[in-house]
Amino acid sequence: ALSARRATIDTIELVAERLKSNKDPAGTTLSFRNEVIELLKKDTSGVYKGITPERFDLSFNDQDIESILEPLKHNTSIVALELVGSKETYGGLTNAGATSIADAILENSSLTSLRLSDNNIGDEGAAKLLDSAAANKTLMELDLDRNNEITEQGVMELYSKIASLGNNRFLLRLPEKALEQRALAGNVAVGLKEVEAAWLRQIVWPVELEEADTHKMVKEVWGTHGFEFARLTM
Repeated sequence: ALSARRATIDTIELVAERLKSNKDPAGTTLSFRNEVIELLKKDTSGVYKGITPERFDLSFNDQDIESILEPLKHNTSIVALELVGSKETYGGLTNAGATSIADAILENSSLTSLRLSDNNIGDEGAAKLLDSAAANKTLMELDLDRNNEITEQGVMELYSKIASLGNNRFLLRLPEKALEQRALAGNVAVGLKEVEAAWLRQIVWPVELEEADTHKMVKEVWGTHGFEFARLTM
């Protein structure tokens, strides 16, 4: 466990340095998981003894990512950032961490995709991220899959926020649990203004539910309201 923790912290520092140097080719995707895999592959001295790239989960919390926040504000080469957590091992990001990232991307002018699946972000953190997307006009893809602190009510509030973006192809990925609950509730457009619902019908909703029958049910229920679905792997 200590080796995994050390590998995570070392990777975060390497990512922070990469963001700060701003020397990556324009259009680069930066994945924390890919970076830690490369770190482990290069470990010839056994610093991270007992862990392998095939069996490793990032172990971090809100405080651990503080070093990437300031460099993220000013980086202009990274267009996609992926920080997939492992909430079972070390908590992952919560609303506080999501809010810190949201504040950072307010000043970022290049990031178009942010992938934060498998963390512990809830309604408040998700809303902050979408507020930042609305403000900087650059972010067009947000992956919050398996952040199961996001509630059914939170889903409806996120819908309204996305509608305000003015972008008709914004990609949003929400937790399967929240998607199912919203579909089972029936009319997914309840509470939305007519103009908001019109925007939402043009958004592609990435859905990759494990059970085929559940996927069919969600698609059929939401499809009656004109929503578009696509099976996407992010």
